[in-house]
This record gives sequence, C-alpha cells and structure tokens, in this order.
Amino acid sequence: MRTGAGLWVRAELRRHRPALLLLAVLCGVVVAVVLTAVAGARRTTTAYDRYLSEGGASHADVFLFAGVRGRSDVDLGNGKTADDVIAELRRLPQVEALDRAAALMLGPEGTMDFYTAVSLDGYAVNRPRLLDGRFPQGLDEMALSRQAAEMLDKRVGDTLELQGHDPRQFERLLLEGDTSVLQEEPEGPRLVLRVAGVVEAAGDIGRIDLTGPYGIVSTELYDRYRDAIAQFGPGAMVRLENGFQDVPALRAEVQRLAGDSEFVSVEDKRADVDAVNNALDVQALALLLFAAVAGTAGLVALGTSVTRKLERSGPDVQVLGALGLTRWQRTVALATVAAPVVVVGVVLGIAGAVGASPLLPMGLAGRAEPHPGPAFDAVALPLGAFALAVVLAGMVIFGAWRATRTTVAGGGDAAARQEPSVVARWISRAGVGAVGATGLRLAFEPGSPARPVPTRASLTAAVLATASVAAVLVFGASLANVVDKSELSGFPWHAAATGGESLEDASETVATVVGDPAVDAVTVAEVSEVTLAGERTQLLGTRAAKGSVGLTVVEGRAPAAPDEVAVGPKTLARLGNDDHLELATEDGGTRRYRIVGTAAFPILSYTDYDNGIWLTHEGFAGLQAPPGNAEVLIGLAPGADTDEKRAELEELGFDFQSTGAPAKVANLAEVEVFPQALAVFLAILGLVTVGHALASSPRRRRREFAVLRTLGFVRRQLGATLAVQATAAIAIGLVLGLPIGIAAGRAVWGLVADSLSVVPQPVVPPGILLVAPAAMVVANLMAVLPARRAASVRPAEILRAE
Repeated sequence: MRTGAGLWVRAELRRHRPALLLLAVLCGVVVAVVLTAVAGARRTTTAYDRYLSEGGASHADVFLFAGVRGRSDVDLGNGKTADDVIAELRRLPQVEALDRAAALMLGPEGTMDFYTAVSLDGYAVNRPRLLDGRFPQGLDEMALSRQAAEMLDKRVGDTLELQGHDPRQFERLLLEGDTSVLQEEPEGPRLVLRVAGVVEAAGDIGRIDLTGPYGIVSTELYDRYRDAIAQFGPGAMVRLENGFQDVPALRAEVQRLAGDSEFVSVEDKRADVDAVNNALDVQALALLLFAAVAGTAGLVALGTSVTRKLERSGPDVQVLGALGLTRWQRTVALATVAAPVVVVGVVLGIAGAVGASPLLPMGLAGRAEPHPGPAFDAVALPLGAFALAVVLAGMVIFGAWRATRTTVAGGGDAAARQEPSVVARWISRAGVGAVGATGLRLAFEPGSPARPVPTRASLTAAVLATASVAAVLVFGASLANVVDKSELSGFPWHAAATGGESLEDASETVATVVGDPAVDAVTVAEVSEVTLAGERTQLLGTRAAKGSVGLTVVEGRAPAAPDEVAVGPKTLARLGNDDHLELATEDGGTRRYRIVGTAAFPILSYTDYDNGIWLTHEGFAGLQAPPGNAEVLIGLAPGADTDEKRAELEELGFDFQSTGAPAKVANLAEVEVFPQALAVFLAILGLVTVGHALASSPRRRRREFAVLRTLGFVRRQLGATLAVQATAAIAIGLVLGLPIGIAAGRAVWGLVADSLSVVPQPVVPPGILLVAPAAMVVANLMAVLPARRAASVRPAEILRAE
C-alpha cells in the first residue's frame, strides 16, 4: 500500500477506534452465538453415542429363561444349560465383551414394577454412570436408579425396606398361569438395605419408563439370596466387535447353540438407541436452525452497520484518487480500516463460544453428555470461524467498493436533488394524507445517500424474523401434536385387551363390548412375528367386528384384500422399497403380497412401531408364524363418557390406552422447549432491527423533520408519522413473512415426520394469529421515544446549518 494510503488508514483507525471497537464486539457476539449453536448441535447429536461407547453399552441382550430360581445349570430344553450357552458365546470372535446379569423380584412393598438387578461379571458391559455415592458392597447395601431415587424420595445414606417374592409364587404365575399371585403378599425374605449410590444406565436415558425404577445389589447379596427370591435370568449383555451389524450373526449363533427353545431370545438394542438419537437429532436440528437464522439476522445487522461506517468514510477516501490510487486500491485502503473488526470479532467469537459451551447440550442431550462442561470443538469452531470470516470479509470488501464510487459533482446536498422514488410517487397518488404518506415514505426510502437509514435491512429483518417465528411455531405445534396424539404413531384406539391366542378365544371378549352403544368400533388383531430380511418383524392380521378401528396409516392405504399388506417404513426400507413381499406358509410354500401403504404399528411384540406387516384376517390365515395372541381393540363413540367407560373396560380386562407414544416419539417431549425459545429469540431480534431503524430515523432525517415542522407538523403528527413508519415495516414483515414461514414450517416438519415414521400432520397453531397484533403493538411502543426526539427538532438551527 502506498505511503499516502497507509498514513490515511492509520489516521482513520485512530479517529474511529471507539466505533470500530464497538463493531468488533458486535461481530464477536454474532460469531459466538453461531459457533456456540453449531458446536452445541454437534455435541448434542453425538452425546448418546459417546455415552454408550464410554460405558461399554451392549448391542444385544441374550435372555436365557432357566426358571425363577436362578439355576443357570437347568436344561433349557435342548440338552444345554444357560451356563453352556454363555460359555460358548464368550468364545465367539464377534463378541467383544459379555456380562452375565439377573433381575431379582425384590422391591419396596406395594410396587410391582420395581426390580433389582445384579451384574455377575463386574459390569464388563453396560456399566452404569454413578451420579452420587458409590456402587453397593456387601450384604447390606444397594444403589438406586435416578428414577427410583426420585420415586421413593431416597438419597445416599437413607435406608430402604425391600420385600422379595418367593420363587414358588412366580412359578405358579409363569408356569400355571395363576394370576391370583399378583394379589398375594410376597412370601420371600424382607431386607433393609442402605442406599450407597444413585446410578443411571444407558437404557434410562430418554423415555425412562422403558426400564422402570430399579436398584442394583452386590454379587455377595445375590449369592446369599438367589434361591430364596424369584428372579429372571440369567441373561447375557453382549458388546459386539462390529456393533449392531453383528447382531444377526449373534442371533444365528444363539439359535445354533440353543436350538428353537422358547426360553431363549435375543433382543437387538438398536431400536432403543435409535429412539434416543432421533430425539437428539431433532434437538440438534433446532440448534442448527437457531444458528442459521441468528447468523443470517446478525450478519445482516452487522453488514448494515459496517457498510454505513464505510460509506461515511467514502468521501474522505476519494482524496486518495489525487495521489494516483485506482478505485480498487482505494477499496483495499477502506477495507483495511474495517479489517480489525473482522479479525478481533472472530477471535472474540471463538473465545465466547468456548466460554458458552457449558450451556450445551441441555435437556435429554445434557443427561446423555458424558463430559459436561467447557469444550473446544476442533472441527466446528475453526471451520465455522473461517466460513464466517470469509463472509464478513466479503461484506467489508463489497461495502468498501460501494463507498468508493464517485461522489456527486459540485458538492451540495445530494438528498436535495434526489429524484422521488417509485414508492414516493405511488404514495403521492394513493391519497393517504400527509401523515400517512410521510410515514410510508420513511418506511421504504433510505433518505440521504450521505446519511441513509437502513430501511431495506429493517424490512428484510422484519420479513425474515416473521417467517422464522411462524416456521418455528408451526414446527413446535406439530412436534407437540405428535407427542400428545398417540394415534399418529401407532395407537389409534382407546382401549385394548388380550383375548387369548386366536380369534375363537377372543370371541367372548368381543361379545362383551360389541353391543355397547358407547363403543363405536371393535377390531380383533392377531399378533405374531416373522423373520423378514434377517430381522424380527411384527405380523398383524385384523378383522373388524364392528365399525373400523385399524392401524395408523402413514402413507397410502390400509390392506383391503387377502393379497394386500401395509408395512412399517423401516420394513419397507429393509425390503429395498419394493412393492411386493413374500411370506412362508404352513404348507411349506410362499404367498405373494402387494404393498399398498405404510403404517405405524402398535408395540404389541418385541419389534418397534415402524417395523411390521399388516394384513387382513384372510391374508394372515395359513402363514408360517409362531403362536401369538389375539388383541381386541375398541374405539369409543364421539361424546362417550371416557371416565365412566374406563372403569367399565378395566373391569373387563381392557388396558385403557396407557401405552402412549413410542419411545422414539415420546423422547421428543424433551425438545419441545427449543421451538418456543427460538421463536422468542427471533421475535426479539426482528423487533430490535426494526427498532434500530426507528431510533436512527430522527437523527439521520433531521433535515426532513425540520422541514416538516416548518410546514406545520405538530408533535402529534410527527409521532403519528413514526407510528405509520413502524406499522408499515411490521405489516410488510407480516404480509410476506407469515405465509413463507407457515409453508417452511410445514415442509420442515414433513421431513422430520418422515424420519420418525409418523403421520406427517402439520399443525398451524391458533396462537400464530396473535403475532400480528402483538408485533404491531410493540412496534408502535418502540416508536414513542423516536417520536419525542423528532418532535424536539429545532428547524431554525438545522436549516441554518444546512
């Protein structure tokens, strides 16, 4: 850079140091907000996987039912014992680690859903995270899960009395089907244990009711009471070398070792992991949306401020032309003045992002995060900072290039000779009155080129903020809707009861409800499982006994003919999105079915809600499938007394819609707060930008307000003029932003609903109608102070100076 230009740059840096420092801080805030959100999104989406990796979580659980007395040397029915199977599993090359475990029927009196677990191999797999205290030792200690500690209101050091169930009681229940056991007092030992710690396991993250409240005890206590307390097990929690892709091979090996024993099963943990990760992905998406919108709005505001600063220095830099500098050289000189804003701002932004990193992740991801506290994302922060620096540098160079354009010859006030804009000419013909015309012109015209008001930036921000708020509100309402309405994810009926193993067994249960006028629909569903494309898949055949209540159709339609099926979205993807599938029949052949739709399946077996095959009763008959059960599903008539019918149906053995949404969907409740928080932030950001334009109007339009005062405008008219300006800016934002935002919110929710395999039912909340009047009221309140400043203008002093 030439000496003259260098001297000018140094002088400008000294002269405008406070303003440049302020811009650098503003730049730092924008960069910090964006980087914090992006790094937080990356941290959020990986939190649960990192937690599982550090805790050595299992990829599959092998359940070996050897009775309720803890005898792992009992024959499983194929000449092998549980000990034999587990010993051979340990030697499989794909098995990285294995931990034997058992569940004792030992819990506080009156709680049937509480169980007590024990690891027989020292938590070689699935080591729980210790939240407080320590792991239990000896015969008089136990640890509680977080949920159990909260439910029982127990802390470390408290004592807890537990009652065990005698093995003979559970043998009557499991082997003889005697349900009266559930009403009996437990006959096992009564223990008083001290709470040594509070723990949280991988399965507790997310929808915690999948595991229920539980405690863990030492192997010493287990060995002492294993014959006196009923238990389920032993089981083997298995961690595999290649993760979930080794589960089919493990299942095949277990079947080879244990045969087709009904006492042996393998549970793939992938569905549980996906249930949590899907919720975290939505949470991360909310953070990325926040970063995108906040970054866009922040860069617009920052770019406007920097450009305005450069344009004020533009006339001064023209003198460098006399020294022989070309326009490009003058642009470089002017851009160099603003360069510290970018450099210092990016450095401050990185520091701010690291400082703010303990705030994220939060909610569900915060519980899963294995290392809460400050964190430096070596990928997101450098790359994000570089990308923002490039954008900011481009904005500075563009602003400097514009500022170095040739000024108006002859000096004078350019604004005085400025031709009326198209907007001004249209307003003048609209007949809206002097106050309305002036306010509208102030809203749409920047005024003097020497001291322009950022009208375009404020209008753009109003549209962007309104669209973003509308999109977020639609997304949030749709998210809450699918969490609250279980019919969107697989439970479209009000109550269900197990009616036996076949349609004939269910006929008595059907007869008790089919004639009830309060019952609108009754359907019998035959439930079983098949192995399809190497994975257990729910098989469900339905027959309507009254009206129609079926599964939730996600896309397409329900099966109507014997050769038609609807499948779960996950099932369809596993089939390669084919339009046909084949199932084995009892006579050794196969039957071909046409896929007519996708559906969300009720969790009536061990498969997930997006994995299943729905057939008609005729299509189900004759298939080769293991014995299952028949479920009687009912839908209540509109206007039926729900509370009264609940009591009646429960007496008949019906479960009154207590299942709720599947885990993958229920976990979304953890992120419902994000859309609301984002909407508030965006609304504030948009109003601040419009408020900035209003606040700068009296200062930058002093000459215009002085002329208006000279022409007879009184204080009330000047205030009304600013009110019209604010209303017009907000109105443009509402007219353009609301439909754009609603469409965007519906589109984004459609993508999320597709990934969740739920009915894509977007919801436009009624509260979105309050955005318009609320924005108008706030904008007019923001115009009060600028109106007072405009009214305080002294025409004589300003016009004499002009």
